[in-house]
Amino acid sequence: MPWTIDSFDVTDSLFYWGNIPQVGPEWNYGSESSDDTPYDRLFTRSNFEVMDSLTTLAIEQCPNVETVVTVGMSAGARMIQRYVLVSQLDQDYVGEVRFVYIAISPAHYAYIGPERRVGESWDEFEIPSGDDLADCPTYNFWPFGSEEMYSYFEDLQPDSIRAQFYRRTFTLVIGTADTTLLEGSNQHSCHADLGGEHDRMERGTIWWNHLDYTYGPIPANFEFHHAEGLGHSGNIYIRERVRYFIFDQFSRFTAE
Repeated sequence: MPWTIDSFDVTDSLFYWGNIPQVGPEWNYGSESSDDTPYDRLFTRSNFEVMDSLTTLAIEQCPNVETVVTVGMSAGARMIQRYVLVSQLDQDYVGEVRFVYIAISPAHYAYIGPERRVGESWDEFEIPSGDDLADCPTYNFWPFGSEEMYSYFEDLQPDSIRAQFYRRTFTLVIGTADTTLLEGSNQHSCHADLGGEHDRMERGTIWWNHLDYTYGPIPANFEFHHAEGLGHSGNIYIRERVRYFIFDQFSRFTAE
């Protein structure tokens, strides 16, 4: 989880991120760190660039590393789901290190194509038009789509994002009881609601079905697991089945 700071803690050497109205914390999405008066910075960094740097440091300090598993839950999962789409770090370690990304119960998603669900359907998709488009003309802008990307990955095109994501190892985990109605403006922007209006299980299933619609079929290196009986709780990490999703990555890849 991020460290929440007070104004008196903002030293010149500290990166910090604010909030985007109706979207949420900037650190979820690869935003540049803040540089607002009176806390001017000499330079800013995308939090995805910080993730790249931390991962690179860990690999360099531990030269026998074969697999890196990056996991996030809730808001952290929103970040992981976006990071796996646009990160270029794995290209520096082809044939040396395997990268695995696990998102647990994010509230909403970045889509890899311009289509969204049709009406109340969970598995039919089309490009929004009519009132849906008029009410949300920026629906496919990042961090909910693959247009108008942020500066750290602004050169990535939608086709490139779809191609590189297809090759990555990604797991989505949602508790079967994570069906509490989502509340708050950060959870119900027009962009998010085009992917489902009710709960995390609904939105996750719709987004997963969109992957099948886009890729047809979903590649074997993608997995979607339901954590039986679990709601939206950090306890999901310590359940035996969820630990398997995380730690079995090492034995699976070592055995290949």
